[in-house]
Amino acid sequence: EVFYLSNNHIGDLYKEHTDSTLRSYITFVKIARANILLHHGVLKNYEISERLKYNNMEYFSKLFKKNTGMTPTEYREKAQ
Repeated sequence: EVFYLSNNHIGDLYKEHTDSTLRSYITFVKIARANILLHHGVLKNYEISERLKYNNMEYFSKLFKKNTGMTPTEYREKAQ
């Protein structure tokens, strides 16, 4: 609002400069954070999902698998 830029305009600018969408970058960062949290093994999968602002654990699990090739549980087991 301060700079009079809409969300769409910011997304367009990001894509113009990176050839990637802002949404895909945000997903990349969230999955990277999930990897760290899963590696430490303190939080349960649903707690990680909630911490990353995914309200649907199943969606988070599918997104995680799409980006890593493993489910969160498989990743946690491999990390340990």
